[in-house]
Amino acid sequence: MEAFILITASAIMLPGPDTMQIIRIGSASRKLGAVCGLGTTIGNLIWGVASLLGLSALVKTYPVVMDVLALAGSAYLLYMVFTLVRGLVAQCGINHTTPATRGLDSPSTALRAGLFTNLSNPKALIFYGALFSQFITPDMSLGFAIFMPAFMLGFGLIFYCGLGYLAGVAGERIARYMWVIDVLAAVIFSLVAIGMIGNVVGLWQLLSTA
Repeated sequence: MEAFILITASAIMLPGPDTMQIIRIGSASRKLGAVCGLGTTIGNLIWGVASLLGLSALVKTYPVVMDVLALAGSAYLLYMVFTLVRGLVAQCGINHTTPATRGLDSPSTALRAGLFTNLSNPKALIFYGALFSQFITPDMSLGFAIFMPAFMLGFGLIFYCGLGYLAGVAGERIARYMWVIDVLAAVIFSLVAIGMIGNVVGLWQLLSTA
């Protein structure tokens, strides 16, 4: 159980597009940041359940499924980059002493942003597939079977929603420099998207020459 807790908690806290999105939205609004964290947690839960239902095994058997998921995720991240750049251009010359919601004017929008950013990374399927294969055994107790998804959900809620709220607290003090967060988010989203597209293209080139 200790190993499961350590691995899962480390994966959840690992910096990436999820945490960048939460910080970006949370820096404009504590409430929206927490809601974005909720969306991220739901996304993690969806990947975990999908892995348990055998989607990770399907991806291993048919790699093209992973390619499709990766390209879809890359498309969403690049759309986010476009949105960020458009927002930055629109903000040129505007007084940034007052926090802006960056086009996120409702909890439902923040929830979708957190959810779709998390779902844009299909590699989570591979992670959860490898994780569960280590801990799910025929003699596994019912208590541990219940504990695994409960811990994923509980720890994810605490970390992601807490991160969004704390980003809002800090955002109130650095409102003038919030554009820096948007720039960092655009760079990170771009790098992740390009990396996923590169992996797909590289794999197909390798298969075509085999």
